[in-house]
Amino acid sequence: MDWHARLATLAAWQATHDDDRTAALAAIVVALGDGWTPGRLRVGRCGLGEVAHVEHGGFVVVPGGWLRMGFSCDDLLAAARARDDGSTGRSFGWQPTAARPTRWVRMRPMLLAIAGMAPGEEEPASDGGAASEAYRAAVEATRSGSPGPTAQELVDAYDGRGEPGAEPPMRIVTPDEAAAVVPAGFRLPSEAELEWALREGGTTRWIGVAPDVEVTAANRRDVLLGTLDNGFGLLGLRDLQNLCADGAVNYDGDSPIEPDAVATDREQRIARWAHTYWQDDDVELLGVHAAHRAAPDEYGQSIVRLARDLPDARGPEGDPPDALAEHAATIAALAEASPRARADALSALAYLAVGPGDDVAATATAILDALPTVDAPTRAALLVWLADAQLGGHREHTIKAPERKRRDALGADRAAVRAAVAEASESIAAFLDDADPDVRSAAALALTFCVDASANAKAALAARLGREATIGVQVALILALIRLGAGFRAPAMEPEIRAAIAVATAVDGAVNLDGLLAASQLPPVPHLAWNGGRLDGVAIGFLAAADDDTRAAAAVVIAERAVADADDRLASVVMTMAFGPRPKEPQPPRLVEELSSTERQVLTKLIGFDRAIDWRSYGFAPTVDGRRRYLGFDEAGPTDRFVPHGDGEVPLWFVVRTLVATEGWPAARARTAELLAGLTAGDRLALYLDHRTHGLDGAFDHDGLAALLDEVAADPGARAAVDAFTALPTTSGRGRDWLRAVVATRAGEPLPPDYLAMIEGTAFGDDVAVLRGFAPAVVEARLLSLLAPVLADALTADDWVIGLEQDLERWAGALAVAASARAARQLLLLGWASGQPALVRAAVGAAGAAHPAIAAVLAEYDTLPTFTSWPRARAVLPTYAT
Repeated sequence: MDWHARLATLAAWQATHDDDRTAALAAIVVALGDGWTPGRLRVGRCGLGEVAHVEHGGFVVVPGGWLRMGFSCDDLLAAARARDDGSTGRSFGWQPTAARPTRWVRMRPMLLAIAGMAPGEEEPASDGGAASEAYRAAVEATRSGSPGPTAQELVDAYDGRGEPGAEPPMRIVTPDEAAAVVPAGFRLPSEAELEWALREGGTTRWIGVAPDVEVTAANRRDVLLGTLDNGFGLLGLRDLQNLCADGAVNYDGDSPIEPDAVATDREQRIARWAHTYWQDDDVELLGVHAAHRAAPDEYGQSIVRLARDLPDARGPEGDPPDALAEHAATIAALAEASPRARADALSALAYLAVGPGDDVAATATAILDALPTVDAPTRAALLVWLADAQLGGHREHTIKAPERKRRDALGADRAAVRAAVAEASESIAAFLDDADPDVRSAAALALTFCVDASANAKAALAARLGREATIGVQVALILALIRLGAGFRAPAMEPEIRAAIAVATAVDGAVNLDGLLAASQLPPVPHLAWNGGRLDGVAIGFLAAADDDTRAAAAVVIAERAVADADDRLASVVMTMAFGPRPKEPQPPRLVEELSSTERQVLTKLIGFDRAIDWRSYGFAPTVDGRRRYLGFDEAGPTDRFVPHGDGEVPLWFVVRTLVATEGWPAARARTAELLAGLTAGDRLALYLDHRTHGLDGAFDHDGLAALLDEVAADPGARAAVDAFTALPTTSGRGRDWLRAVVATRAGEPLPPDYLAMIEGTAFGDDVAVLRGFAPAVVEARLLSLLAPVLADALTADDWVIGLEQDLERWAGALAVAASARAARQLLLLGWASGQPALVRAAVGAAGAAHPAIAAVLAEYDTLPTFTSWPRARAVLPTYAT
């Protein structure tokens, strides 16, 4: 029996009669030798054959064939169609570029274990899918509003203490252990082999989803949280990391055509699995795509799925069955009437415009052919895409020398794309006369980076400039002509034109500081395709890359722009201009008198950018309050007190943070303890309360706070020290520890009502004891003020809010002090918005059920029906907002 021919392709095996299947499996068993027996004739949707090993269980006989490995354009289109956001950009982060470019792989028939290796006694094992099933049940129950697994049941499932799942337990290993546990005669599958199995021989794009099921935004949460029935009959794909024999290595155009593992000597491994625990997020969605690849991590469990070569197995003969690029569905979607279809296609194409581009040329040619057939907005977007596709992103090249001057430095992976665009340069130039200004501008952009644009195309750019009336298109034409080295006559010198000339000539090293500074202040230029209309961003890029003096002169001006626009990204750029690239490790701090004039001005202007800049790494305080004190805008606080250091005295924070940067936290803690040893309890408490202002978290004894609060009772000056700290200005609220300190120094006195408003929302309700120092009406008002914005957002949203129940459960604690029926109703209503109504109901009951008013609300609530979604609950319960 020639079983090799039967397994040459999946289609050949599927066409094999049962009698011939029986004979083929018998022949395979003979070829394998002792320990093997024939198994089922049909396994999984694809109907593979099975053989069994006496020690290691069942294996499917995987046919060969041609695998298009990695994310193709149409793969990405399938994922884009299942998104929620529907934008034209890259919705999945940078993940797809790790599995690009695509390549053809000649798959040989092989044996692949149906499940991971079975565990021995005392060896760690998987839960048989129990955690995944419990998670799915919890999600389904939440969406339907019906009772589901409790929090403890979920924890038990995750920790392996629940009921076993439907799959057999599989041995859990670390990636480092995998090679040692593989028995003789077997091996780990390669990454290509696992993708072949996940794609079910090229018949599906999604892990465990039948090829005739289209995954959409409407059904993806059900389909991709489902059982994930693999067509090859494999188990253990869902949330178990299937280790590959391959090391972590980027794809490239020279990747081998054979399916063998690559980079096997790399310490970092690669794994394949369907990440299904959370699919309400567009980025997470990609974790169930068959092309998705990732390194195994400590958050998951790794298994060993055994593979074995078949004797004399051969892959398919001849050349691959089709062109490498796969984009027909994407091109068709560009011409659809549906705006969402076009957006999905553009989102898929966006990934071909960045990262490796060895397989993009055919798609670029298809786009060039499609340009006349699409509407104007889509045509403009595709012309911009052609600019990106030539270089792997045109924005990254706007401050580099013109391509004609660095031809040899351009990426070889995109040489074929550049050749295709150059060949079509005159066809592109025809769009310079399009009726739509965005199309004209985008056509100029596509030619801007076309190294070998024809002389006729360059002449067309100059001719169009002579009759172009739209300023944004004029700018695009000038930028193209200068970058291509072609002459032109500028129209009237508007600010945008001056900026364009300053930017375009800067690539030759002629940095016009005044011109670039003026350009850096421009708003976006309408109808300018170049860098999305942001000439200011390009000008800033040149200034940031200039010499030290130029950068210093520009940093203050650009900082003003960052403040005016509240632009976090620009603020981060300014910091690199003034202080250099962000250090990898926190730097020793500098005293304010050590700053240059420029550094001080930049720091002053950017003082309020709290999250955009890693202040700690630069050696500055991580809080606005700390930076304001540092620059002298606010009075000094406890951690600004001077202490002996070296030959003089410096602020306490300076000593601690210097030691952290030079010797580490243990040395900083020891020195802090020395400096605090002789202080009163009140002073030590004030210092503790102030420690976060300058980022001194690791220098203080957090576990000793309770003892310190007891000690404060004997210090007559403690109240004054805490009150002085309280009086300091702050841009954020005070925390729970501060309120505990206030209570400890006031000996049962009623607390000022305004103190409650100073507590951060993340601390309110954590400690009911401190709330008892306020009048119930004050506590109720604060609770309602926290609920109000959350309720307003929820009432305008259709989706439940992940994690909201944690805030609600904490805030519910305030009901023990303020028995507010109104707040209880709002908490219960928002319990439905959080998707965890039972948890919030329990928290409300635990805190307030002893109060008749709350008990009445709960009794009313418990008569309500079970709602199947948050919108339905919201529609039935509008009065709960009052």
